[in-house]
Amino acid sequence: METYAVLYGRISDDRHGRSQSVPGQLDEATATATEYGWTIRETVTDVDRGASRYSLVDRPGFRSLRSILRPGDVLVTAETSRITRQLGEHAAFVEWCAERDIRWCIRGRLYNLNDAGDRAHLGYAAVSASEEVDRLRERVLRGTARRAKAGLPHSRIPWCYRRTVDLHTGRTLGIEPDPERAPIIRAIVDRTLDGESVFRIAREMNERGIPSPENSARGWTGPNLRALLIRPALAGIRRYKGEDYPGTWEPIVTIEEHDRLCAMFARTPTPSANRGPAPSSLLSAIAVCGVCGAPVDWRDARTNRSARYTCSAAAHCVSRVSGPVDALAESAMVDFFETEIGREAVQSESRGDALVEVRAELTQLQQRLEQAADEYAAGTLSIGMLTRLESRLTGRIDELQRLIELTEVPVLERFRHGGDPRTIWQALDLDSRRAIVRRCLRVEILPARAHTKIFDPTTVRITVIGGEMF
Repeated sequence: METYAVLYGRISDDRHGRSQSVPGQLDEATATATEYGWTIRETVTDVDRGASRYSLVDRPGFRSLRSILRPGDVLVTAETSRITRQLGEHAAFVEWCAERDIRWCIRGRLYNLNDAGDRAHLGYAAVSASEEVDRLRERVLRGTARRAKAGLPHSRIPWCYRRTVDLHTGRTLGIEPDPERAPIIRAIVDRTLDGESVFRIAREMNERGIPSPENSARGWTGPNLRALLIRPALAGIRRYKGEDYPGTWEPIVTIEEHDRLCAMFARTPTPSANRGPAPSSLLSAIAVCGVCGAPVDWRDARTNRSARYTCSAAAHCVSRVSGPVDALAESAMVDFFETEIGREAVQSESRGDALVEVRAELTQLQQRLEQAADEYAAGTLSIGMLTRLESRLTGRIDELQRLIELTEVPVLERFRHGGDPRTIWQALDLDSRRAIVRRCLRVEILPARAHTKIFDPTTVRITVIGGEMF
């Protein structure tokens, strides 16, 4: 009766083009099948596919064996570990083969999987293969920890660095700033800290044809630029398991700049790469309808009709020409920078110190409010006294909270050193203006009082931080 053989070969790492290992396994398996006189029905391979419990990749070749092997077949491999290095998976596969009278031939030796001695021999080999992986992993982890604590770079280096190599041995010595890419990142850091949007910068990088990390087909996006800017390696930091160690390479940004970038991005949600078209108006999705509270949409100018802000709700409660509304908002914004709270937010010599004082006052007021609530619960404070105290404190608490939010808009850094606010405002791009308006103003578009083509400024209600109306 004719016996059929299925040959299987696997290699876990072929990143360097050493695929001859699999052909070598198959050559040996073919010679074995020929020697036994078996007919080779199929050859199955898995390349770059680990088989240990630490490997997360799929092995389609191994999975296909259960549909390829038939009762009475012989599976031919070079080693036990080529099938698997996991004890549970090994036991399950051996059991599956035994139920179908499938034999296993390894390096010319034929194993009957229904024979207790053969099963025991394969079990010992499986334990040995699993132990070898565990020992190798322990050595790798110890080496990785040792390199991290010594400040040596990780194998995956940032986009703006390059490897330094020993010209005699070809051995990697470390990393250094890439002379072409590092200045680009340095400029982006400055622009980002100055308040520019990562989306705007990403679009510019794509327009300039600058290759993105790993040459992604999508090019530069807000998320991948953001992720690059906050990498600890840019500040010369080697991070390992939550601990930071001084790196042995030259940093591109300072520790202070790295902390500022991380804090800046931590205050905003992770951006989506599918952000859509850039906004074309100052107040779209920022201003709200004074009737239903829905945000307004901006609609471009059409024949005999100016661009307008229109309520985004189905009822389209309000609609107003956008130009005069923008002008009111910009005027209110510039005037705000002349108020006491505006100067306190953006013109202090040390905004960090000012914020410490603001946060301290906020904490003190919140604690006083909590203490008053406890006293009322204990019966030592009347409801009338609690109400009056709460009314007096909450106004200031809200004002301090809005002030903290305002100082966290990075583009306001441009207003810190004085100068004419109107001139500074006019020099800002649309993204920067929208960032300030979003944090500082509440713009409500109210219904028009009469059907007229004359713009009525009283139909736009603008409130800035501190509750001041314009």
